[in-house]
Amino acid sequence: MKPLINFRREQLISFGIRFFKTVLKRIRSIGLQDLRSELSLLLRGPLRSCGLVASAVLVAATGHAGLIPRTANDRDFVSAGKDHGYYMVSSNSGRWWHWGLARAPVVEPTWFTAGYGDDVIVIPFDANDRVAYAPVYIYTILPDSFQKQRLQAVTLGVTGQADIRRIFGRPDIQGAAGGYKVWFYQIRVYNPFEEFPDLH
Repeated sequence: MKPLINFRREQLISFGIRFFKTVLKRIRSIGLQDLRSELSLLLRGPLRSCGLVASAVLVAATGHAGLIPRTANDRDFVSAGKDHGYYMVSSNSGRWWHWGLARAPVVEPTWFTAGYGDDVIVIPFDANDRVAYAPVYIYTILPDSFQKQRLQAVTLGVTGQADIRRIFGRPDIQGAAGGYKVWFYQIRVYNPFEEFPDLH
């Protein structure tokens, strides 16, 4: 546990996400008839300890998360002009967990889902139902150019919920994070390398 103490919060979250992805890949590699016994093994011994650590890390790191703090020269921020811009973060990044967006319905394309998955666009609103912070585009494979064009149409502090409905349609999930209303949009994606692993 001592080395974990020196990790930054985002590194801790990434560790937890990588662990659960490792478990998923292990389950993929076995036959369904062996799934029950394999899961039993995964929850015993060293892997169980790692799982508990990973779970604790995710809870601890996101428990006091704020909502999308803006910093200068942020590597994930895409500027599209004055009061226009959005964050583009990989699903492997721990940033969106840190921002309190763990409810985002991100689905990684896997063999189990025939190569299909879901990216997510997150849009937070203030008390006046206007976009409060830069939207967040959580992508699993590669960012989609059409989605980026739609995000560029959002004006911070001006675009309201009615405008967002015209641009993106009805939200898949409506929730709250950090005291703000948050809309989540699922974007269906496809990775043929997950459906047909032999293509790798």
